[in-house]
Amino acid sequence: MTYRWVQTPQTDKEMLQHMTTMQKGWHEMLKPKYYKGKTFEDDVKSIPLGVDQSHWRTMCEKWNTREEQVK
Repeated sequence: MTYRWVQTPQTDKEMLQHMTTMQKGWHEMLKPKYYKGKTFEDDVKSIPLGVDQSHWRTMCEKWNTREEQVK
């Protein structure tokens, strides 16, 4: 499926907002399903299918912070 639109500063802004929302939703779906709160190294090893290893490690590092655990 291909989308076409007239590229303007406004459509660029809207597209970036949309993609940011989609990425956050994807992260929120991955966390409860695959980040089980085991040891950090065990969580990092359980990479979901289709997720880049370095991206998964970055997400696990973020979720492992005190600030995220309080949430």
